[in-house]
Amino acid sequence: MAAFVCKLGLVFIVNLRGTGKILYKMRGHDEDVYSVAWSPSSEIRIGDELYSEWLLASSSRDRSIRLW
Repeated sequence: MAAFVCKLGLVFIVNLRGTGKILYKMRGHDEDVYSVAWSPSSEIRIGDELYSEWLLASSSRDRSIRLW
């Protein structure tokens, strides 16, 4: 999987195997998205809870950061 961004405030998660199908199309920003970054580990601890998920962070021209 890979994450891509576009000027319309969208973040795309794409399957790079096979046809390159878009798996998720997420809108969370009001302006151009500048960058995305995956979490360095699939295990995330928030307080006492441990989650086995990858997180994706995106930043935008609207000065917001979103965690997906």
